[in-house]
Amino acid sequence: MPTLKQITKAHPNCFILIAPKLRDAISNKPKSFKVLQTTLTTDSCEKALAYYEANGFGNVVALSNFSARGRAPELDARHVAKLFRVLYGRE
Repeated sequence: MPTLKQITKAHPNCFILIAPKLRDAISNKPKSFKVLQTTLTTDSCEKALAYYEANGFGNVVALSNFSARGRAPELDARHVAKLFRVLYGRE
């Protein structure tokens, strides 16, 4: 069961689409995640998120894992907000 740290080490310099796999029974925070897809551009990430959302995967979020060097592509603010809601067990 991969954690966020393990996932970010395995998939550098890309957007990682993840879904919670196992949640804590009390806090509802995810303990492990499943990697659904990795993408390199913002457009392909947005399209993949829309595809998963349209097919009933409501808790899929995008994690930007680009290095600090250079300008990393940015996601729309609503996707970033959803990431934090899922990580903190609010969704």
